[in-house]
Amino acid sequence: MLQSDANQSVERQTFKAILSKLEGQYELTQIQRNRARAMLLNEPRACSPWLKKTAERSQKYSFSEPYMYEAGLQLVVRQNSRWLPVLQNLASIDGTIHLQSLLQHESTPLIGIESNRSYGEELDQILSQFQSKLYIRTSSSSQLGSMLPMMERSFIDVIIEYPAIAASSKMAARHFKIYEATEFSAVHIACTKSAQGDINLQLINQAIRELANEDNYRRWVLEHVGEQTADEVIKVWSSALAEHPHSSKN
Repeated sequence: MLQSDANQSVERQTFKAILSKLEGQYELTQIQRNRARAMLLNEPRACSPWLKKTAERSQKYSFSEPYMYEAGLQLVVRQNSRWLPVLQNLASIDGTIHLQSLLQHESTPLIGIESNRSYGEELDQILSQFQSKLYIRTSSSSQLGSMLPMMERSFIDVIIEYPAIAASSKMAARHFKIYEATEFSAVHIACTKSAQGDINLQLINQAIRELANEDNYRRWVLEHVGEQTADEVIKVWSSALAEHPHSSKN
């Protein structure tokens, strides 16, 4: 099992809870996320947590059932950025910005993103169309929120990040909802497409379904999504767990 989320409390708690159900049937290695994804292509036993499931990734990896959820991705900008007034003028009354419209402007903030990271299928498609207006970080760390230090040092103007991850920074910042982003995002464990990967996923999915009945675990799953969407998340999560109760293949 490849670990890539060392310092985020809820992410860490949910993942550790799953590991506890596996009763020692794993080896834990902490490595950079890009390397972890590479190992999922050629190491038959490998699994890695905290991945977004997309159609493209499903061609490469096998995915567990969702084991936690994050609130929708947002645009995050420094409170003292010269771009804050621009974004405020573009935002709707509820603080939502159309990312595609923003990137179509002649003058835009420099938005930092990570290569090999999926921001969701619709956002990925938009970002691929405007790469000249992005700073794309090709290296990765074992930490979540690895773009935050670059924005703190003003190397980039804006990042796209989950609210809870962005909040881990001490930097004063403003957040804007992204019109094209989903309201919340499922988080999965990915495993190598192999016979051993299928066995691993059977054990992982069994652990997730057992934990779904535990109050503490359900609180962790909902901690980042907010009260307004909690009921919808539980409905979607329950449906996902019930859809293929005995299957590890996704």
